[in-house]
Amino acid sequence: MRFFWLFVLLFIASPPALAGKFLAVLEFRGSGLQMQVLQKLSDQSRDAALHTLPKDQYAVMTRENMMMVINDMGKDSSCMEGGCEVEIGRNIGADFIITGDILQLGDLYMLTLKLYETGSGRLLEMNEIRSKEIIELIDLTKKNSTTLLQKGLNIAEPTSQTSKNASRNLTALKKKQQSDIDDDVDVDALVQKYKKKSTEGMAPASFVEGADILFYQDRMENDELGTALVQDACKSGYAFACAFEQRVINAADDFDIIGSFLEPQCEQNEAYACIMLGWLYTQNTNALGWPSSTAQDPYLGDEQFVRACALGEIRGCIERLRYPDDFPIKLDAKERVKQAKKLCGKQQHMACDVYGWLIQGGKGVKKNPRKAMQIFKKSCDTGYHSSCTSVGQMYGWNDSGIKVDLRKAVSYYKKGCKEGERAGCDEMADAYNQGLGIRKDTQKAKKWYKKSCESFSMRSCWGLGQQKWTEKKYKTAISYFQKSCSGGYSWSCQTLGNVYFDSEGARKNHKKALTYYRKSCDKFDLSESCNSAGIIYHQGSGVTQNFTQAVHYFRSACEHTSPYMAGCSNLGIMFEEGLGVRKNPAKAKKYYQKACKGGYEAACDQL
Repeated sequence: MRFFWLFVLLFIASPPALAGKFLAVLEFRGSGLQMQVLQKLSDQSRDAALHTLPKDQYAVMTRENMMMVINDMGKDSSCMEGGCEVEIGRNIGADFIITGDILQLGDLYMLTLKLYETGSGRLLEMNEIRSKEIIELIDLTKKNSTTLLQKGLNIAEPTSQTSKNASRNLTALKKKQQSDIDDDVDVDALVQKYKKKSTEGMAPASFVEGADILFYQDRMENDELGTALVQDACKSGYAFACAFEQRVINAADDFDIIGSFLEPQCEQNEAYACIMLGWLYTQNTNALGWPSSTAQDPYLGDEQFVRACALGEIRGCIERLRYPDDFPIKLDAKERVKQAKKLCGKQQHMACDVYGWLIQGGKGVKKNPRKAMQIFKKSCDTGYHSSCTSVGQMYGWNDSGIKVDLRKAVSYYKKGCKEGERAGCDEMADAYNQGLGIRKDTQKAKKWYKKSCESFSMRSCWGLGQQKWTEKKYKTAISYFQKSCSGGYSWSCQTLGNVYFDSEGARKNHKKALTYYRKSCDKFDLSESCNSAGIIYHQGSGVTQNFTQAVHYFRSACEHTSPYMAGCSNLGIMFEEGLGVRKNPAKAKKYYQKACKGGYEAACDQL
């Protein structure tokens, strides 16, 4: 029987030159289990190795390192059962390897962990774990892998592992999160801020912060910090945090497992479970890169927020106020303003941010950019860092109603980014990339795009793709565009359409271009993509010519809330020539006029 072994992606704990021994974790195997579960179990063992092995004595090998060595030696990563693990370890230069085999007997799972020395082929230590639940098995894997390494390699338990002091953990982790920021920060003060921050809901502040970091799409991902905050909430007596830590955190990459835990908790009136269930249904889970068979259902998600709000968890009320303009559930504009203002007055700073944007855009209230700026600044100064990013955007955007000041914009973006606000990091990356309010530095831009993209910011994945395209690394660029498009960023889908329509970076393929244009138009409502789809149907290049479909997409582009004026002009041509519609000179003129007034000069020539 042949097995194909994939090596787990690991991070080198210290530079190879400083490490005396190398350890590799091979992908766990077991029949009847999903690859996602196997990878999660392997990841737990990896995490144990990274936290248990002394960094000055051991290095945990990355997948790239291992595969590079195998390729250079003319080897491959497949082998026959029996003795295979040690052979692979020798081939890649690993001194030690961890393997895992899972056997399912009825409703019982048995995982056997083994630690080998590859030079002698000697089995140093073996642990067996038994559980009836996959979640528990995942949790036990990390603990038993730590024990496996400590016994097999005679490693004392690190002080950082024995310490259960939540404040110390939070301080260290917060310091780690701040390491990429230029300015010095008072880490201890920031940690205490999480403990003291007031909320009018039922969940303690540390849990709210931890849940946001772990699962909220507007926050930069930091699993260690999020976990430590949840643990702090558990220690303070919040029972749901304890259950959440046990059952969910180890499954943070699988929304199916998370959903199965949250649903009964919400049914039992645990309000914050309802909020997270609402996130699951209303946020684009694909944008986060997490596998889930749970379909996005905004109506079901809205029900969860309503329930949380009714149970007294104010965050649920606020989430409903934050729905974007294109969200299928439309709230009364004036009532939305009224509720946002009321909650803002109760020091609910997320509501203040919503209130500011409603005032800035004149939605349900008279437009007043200056007042919006005052609200954002006050909210930022009192510790809601998403509002810092909002201040930056007011200073940085031409149409905000505030005089543009790019230096001030960057200073506020940095404030938001320091606290893990993804939009702030996105804006910082753009500022460095374009030299807006700060000295142009494409390498720093790349660093921030990459950091934000890895935390599932699809906008930054697109930005990173643009950089790679400029460097003529077309294949890499396309992979970032595809990731971003799959994650719901409309401009990446439009960009991929352009790539396959006509570019030097890929073979021309109008059929594939149309697929991306239609996705960006039909699913993400980008008017420019609607026009592009119409052009391909009109030309009939690579696809069957279809004037009716061309009219449909030109109309979608023109009659959009943010109309694409070339689409209006093209729609005028269809009515003038009677392509896909009856000839109608009056309608043709109407669309030419709209396009001309909108700044599309070619349409003016048709009048």
